[in-house]
Amino acid sequence: MNNNLLFQITIKQQILLLSRMFVVPFGMVFITIYFDLSIDAFIYIFALLFAIDILPTIAIHFNYWQENKNCIIEINKDKKVLVVINGRDKNFEVGFDEIEFFYFFYSIVYNTGWHSFGQYRYCKLVFKDQTQINITCLMVNDIENTLQNTFNLNPIKRRALLCLIK
Repeated sequence: MNNNLLFQITIKQQILLLSRMFVVPFGMVFITIYFDLSIDAFIYIFALLFAIDILPTIAIHFNYWQENKNCIIEINKDKKVLVVINGRDKNFEVGFDEIEFFYFFYSIVYNTGWHSFGQYRYCKLVFKDQTQINITCLMVNDIENTLQNTFNLNPIKRRALLCLIK
């Protein structure tokens, strides 16, 4: 049995995260037609929605994509080794025992269904030599549980309204 995990940004994962951004605008079109609302009301509501939901989602998505676009992470559970292949930086291999701790960053609206940007989250692995890498939800769907179970470490949780990688 192959006990390796391979993570990288996929189109499927991007579509899964971005799809929530389109639910409310399509619902608005339906409500506008169904209740025969004016086009002016639709434009005002859409402009507000764009400012408080769609624009932040696009900003976070682009921020995460920039962070992990050339990154491939391979986890060998048998050897307990993490291999990072990153086009920006040098590639490195590190054992699980070298992970000092990891942070889990998520939105205060995570899993509320109120904002499409609420589903974006990421983890920051910090190694004993103070090297750090960020792994975003564009690479790993169930990031919080996958990394916690793989490394057998409890994350330090941090919440923010917008979980931009700094």
